[in-house]
Amino acid sequence: MFRLRKNTGKFVFLIRSTGETNPMGFTLSCPPEIIKLIAREAKVSGTSRTQYINRILKELFSPRSSLIEGTRLEELQAYSRLFGDELMLKIPDLASRARRTPDQMLLYLIELGVKAAEENSASTAP
Repeated sequence: MFRLRKNTGKFVFLIRSTGETNPMGFTLSCPPEIIKLIAREAKVSGTSRTQYINRILKELFSPRSSLIEGTRLEELQAYSRLFGDELMLKIPDLASRARRTPDQMLLYLIELGVKAAEENSASTAP
């Protein structure tokens, strides 16, 4: 769990395991623009900043690593490169025309690509 210290612009994290009586804490200094982004996103999602950060951390560590073998930070950087590619800008329009959500369209396109690669691999196998 974390708490935002009032008027300091710093997040203070208290880490507790179930049944632990002495939490470990640390401070994370964030630029003011990051704190504002967190506050805005938390408000839009209908949660507190604490709940929002906890959900982000949970999501960060919940999926299995699939793009690279490395740390979660390296995995997150790989996702950032993937989703920052210009081709990704075409996904919402394609999805709209196919009456899919962007994530459904992306999964569909990945499925098509995997099938094509498997067929290509099978046809070139000795």
